[in-house]
Amino acid sequence: MMRDEKKHQYYLKNKEARKEYQRAYYAANKRKILKKRELDLLADPELAEKKRAYNRAYYLKNRARLKARRLAKEAAKAKKT
Repeated sequence: MMRDEKKHQYYLKNKEARKEYQRAYYAANKRKILKKRELDLLADPELAEKKRAYNRAYYLKNRARLKARRLAKEAAKAKKT
């Protein structure tokens, strides 16, 4: 499946603005988000284990890609300094 290049360029162009909006939203709603997460855990005690299993399976499936991305970020950071 090919990505829509026009959309991709739009998201690249607005990446920092989007991140800033997300940071502000989280800061403004942090208590509400954490409270909901706590209530979800109380409603389903196995939720933490389900999330852990999902995250582990995702990591194992995508390990090479995630590792390459992490190394690229570290290399870019080292290059800046």
